[in-house]
Amino acid sequence: MKFTIFVIVAIALVAFSFGYVFAPHEIYGCWHGVVDDGAFVSGNPYMFNESQMEAALRIVAEHAVDEHMYTLAGGYVCADTAVDVWDLLFSQGIKSTIGVGRAEESCKDFKCANHAWVIVRHGNHTWVIETTGGEVLRDDNPGLAPGYLSGMEFDNPREMKEAAGIYK
Repeated sequence: MKFTIFVIVAIALVAFSFGYVFAPHEIYGCWHGVVDDGAFVSGNPYMFNESQMEAALRIVAEHAVDEHMYTLAGGYVCADTAVDVWDLLFSQGIKSTIGVGRAEESCKDFKCANHAWVIVRHGNHTWVIETTGGEVLRDDNPGLAPGYLSGMEFDNPREMKEAAGIYK
């Protein structure tokens, strides 16, 4: 146990000194990562307090933006990045949903939808991960557009694709 903690701390110190941001990993069932401002998040996601959860979500959002290329021409769009972020969170034991609609207003139909994002509920708060820009917005943020929490919501990528008619 002491050796594991030593290794995690040593990795974090190396990351700080080189300015790296780690993607989330799982080591011995323990979620951990380093946020760009130097905060270190470690533990079981179900035990996270709200600030730890927000830091973990920022790690995932930053990783998604750094590692993915949003391109209309190539067909890799917001729905694809939302699925990727959902999968990153799912693989780390963080329950999330995929939101689809319009950020600026309520939209509960694919005919009016023009965007996708990820929603995480934990404790007393809800966070929206704007997967194309890497922003993490909490429900009490005045900058959170009203449509993010009033659009369609899907528990997993398959559910979203079935509703969109991609899977039959």
